[in-house]
Order: sequence, then C-alpha cells, then structure tokens
Amino acid sequence: MSKKEKGEPMDPKEIVRLMDSGQWMIRFSNDGVAHGGFRWAPVGEWTVAPDWRATPECGCGLRGQSPLAAGHCQPGTRMELCETSVQVSIGGDKVKCQKAKIIAVNSDIPLIFITTLLANGGSLYLRGYAHALPEGFTSVGGSLDLRGYAHALPEGFTSVGGSLYLEGYAHADALKKRLGRS
Repeated sequence: MSKKEKGEPMDPKEIVRLMDSGQWMIRFSNDGVAHGGFRWAPVGEWTVAPDWRATPECGCGLRGQSPLAAGHCQPGTRMELCETSVQVSIGGDKVKCQKAKIIAVNSDIPLIFITTLLANGGSLYLRGYAHALPEGFTSVGGSLDLRGYAHALPEGFTSVGGSLYLEGYAHADALKKRLGRS
C-alpha cells in the first residue's frame, strides 16, 4: 500500500485485500507514541519492534487489537489502523507483531475495520480520545470505557456486550436510557 494523504479514502481493493489477509490491527497511541514511550514510524512507513520475540506474552513486539484477539486496548489520543506482519495472540486480549505500518488514523479508518473488530468481542477504551466515532458505529461486543470521553455516541449505537464505564462521561444518562441500563 502506498502512503496516502490525510483525508484521502482507502482504495476499496486495499480494504478487501487487508480484510481478507487478516494482517491488520487497530491500536491507540499518543500521536505515534506507544505505552512506555516507544515512538512508531510516521503514517505510511513500517515500524519494526527492536525487541521482537514470537512468544504469546506481553512485551517484545508491536501491540494492538485484531480479530485474532481484541479484549484489551491501550487508551490514547489517536486511533490507528495498521497493516501487520504475522500476529501472535497474547492471551486472547491483544496481538503483537514484529512489523506494522500505520495506514489510517482516526476518521480516515474505514468503519468496516472498527465494526469487524468490535463485533468479535473487542473492547474499546476512549479515555483521552478526542475524536467523534463515525456514524454507522452501532455496538461493542466487549467492554466500553467512556470515562472522560467528550462526544455523544452515534444515534444508531445500541449495544455493549461487556462492562460499561461512564464516570465523567457527559452523555451518560442519555446512553444508559438508550441501552436500557439504569
């Protein structure tokens, strides 16, 4: 995939290729800086884990969520869609890989990647995330953490399969009513 400009939609053939390969993950960072201070390469360039080990344990790789494992995600200010090398599942909670390339961020991520991830029990932690989620985003199969998140969820959002964390969420009452939770 070639480097694309911000706001330029992904080529539909690239979306199909990536979805079919399964070699993608979604992750959060603080503008390219991961947990522990590791800085990823810029959008469109490959990042290589300097400490790579193909063991199913946390550490020693580049981490995120994919359909292979999506129970936990690190909060951050930027959501990133990454193309990856072969993934290793870490306890069903997350994946790691040796190489990854950020190919889209925030609202440039095609909705199909987010819904595919979250429909399979994936969790979403939006603490510190300053962007509205796209229309068409309707459910989270796992837990949803909205503590401190500023935006209302899209009108069509109707279900959370796991825990729901609402402390400091300005739209908590309306969401609880919509979801039938007290």
